[in-house]
Amino acid sequence: RLARELARVACDAGGHVIVGRCHDAERILPFRPWVEALRSGGLLGHREGLAQLAPVGRMELARLFPELAPDAPAGAPTENVLQLFEALARLILDAAARAPLTIVLEDLQWADEMSLRFLSFLAHRSDDRPLLVAVTARDEETDDVPLLGRVFRELDRESRLLRLPLAPLGRAATDSLVAALAPSSAGNAALAVLAARVWRLSEGN
Repeated sequence: RLARELARVACDAGGHVIVGRCHDAERILPFRPWVEALRSGGLLGHREGLAQLAPVGRMELARLFPELAPDAPAGAPTENVLQLFEALARLILDAAARAPLTIVLEDLQWADEMSLRFLSFLAHRSDDRPLLVAVTARDEETDDVPLLGRVFRELDRESRLLRLPLAPLGRAATDSLVAALAPSSAGNAALAVLAARVWRLSEGN
């Protein structure tokens, strides 16, 4: 919800927003959230920016986005990782130069390793662009992803990271949320029972 509100505010301010999501069952797919964000956000449609890329960069991008070069060899982008990182970053930074850009990456605790490494790469090259990368991640699951913790700590040390930890709701706030979502026909007694059950099961989460 917080990420959606951020995206709405950015759009209302005249910026461009792209969104990518990580899924637990798709961790083996390299760059999964970035591919979704760039493809659905329309960044691949800017032909002038693509034309400025070096041929090796365009070739590496075509491994992730076959529609850019249908005749390019298929396969995972593993041989020229630096060129691929530079090409992806160039696409994003050029887009941010045209209009303020917000990238939302959801559930980063399920991201693949290359996506996390590219996040660090991009963060170190975006100082002169109106670019915000907002990520969501579950703290209780980040222990299983050591690289994610290292990336966060590194960006934190360099003052490139702002954390917004979300604590569980209290009992009063939980009751208010239940009341707001419950059918209007629910009586006070039924609402009280429902609120107590939600609190017992969720503990404010």
